[in-house]
Amino acid sequence: MKSKDLQNIVLSKYQNGDTPTKTFRDLNSGIGLRTIKRWCQMILQSGSTTLSSPPGCRRLARTKGNIRKVKSRLRRKKRVSARKLSMELDISERSVRRILKNDLELHPCKKVVKPLLSDDQKIKRENFTKNKEGYVRNEDEVAHDLHSILTQVFQISYEYVASPFYVAGESYGGKYVPAIVRKIHVENPQAKIKINLKGMAIDDGLIDPYNQWDYGLVMYQVGLIDEQELERVSIQTQLGRRAIELKQYLLVSFSI
Repeated sequence: MKSKDLQNIVLSKYQNGDTPTKTFRDLNSGIGLRTIKRWCQMILQSGSTTLSSPPGCRRLARTKGNIRKVKSRLRRKKRVSARKLSMELDISERSVRRILKNDLELHPCKKVVKPLLSDDQKIKRENFTKNKEGYVRNEDEVAHDLHSILTQVFQISYEYVASPFYVAGESYGGKYVPAIVRKIHVENPQAKIKINLKGMAIDDGLIDPYNQWDYGLVMYQVGLIDEQELERVSIQTQLGRRAIELKQYLLVSFSI
């Protein structure tokens, strides 16, 4: 039985006062109960079960003619969206995508927009890692560079400026996180773009190595090291602290 005939039967039964469930039983499950309920809702709203035309181009079968249309259009210009192909060829977007993927074995890709750089900026970008001045030397420079990056991000995506902003980090991020948070807090009053800073989080952070590195007793008490290893760890801890006092930070890394 055709769909139109079933719709007419449902319309007739609805007009006779039959419920969707009774109609479903009378049709011996020839059509789903959800479909019958949807048709009854359409009858209630519009007085008929005539389906409205879907937006966009009509959906067609995947014929050789349609495949040739898409293939011919792509010969003229490779980079074109499925939506534009659909509008130009009068084929539904879904059919176009199916032809591109299944018949022509083409896959969609996203267009990446690269920032427009001046000649000076291009030269600086190319020579950045070759120049020692390109590397930060202290936490103030770290904070300055991170704040500059964040400012540029919010300039590009201005819709996120009002969103709550949290800074989080772990391990050596225990130094970077407070640095950038302080920089945001200091710069916000006079900044053109104010970052909506709400808080920070640090997990297992290396904030104060001088006091944090005394792990020997903790490891000994939980059974990770014995007395001899405790003595060795204590010696290395003292060497590390002494190197920090002398500002010999390279030696600190070797004493860990």
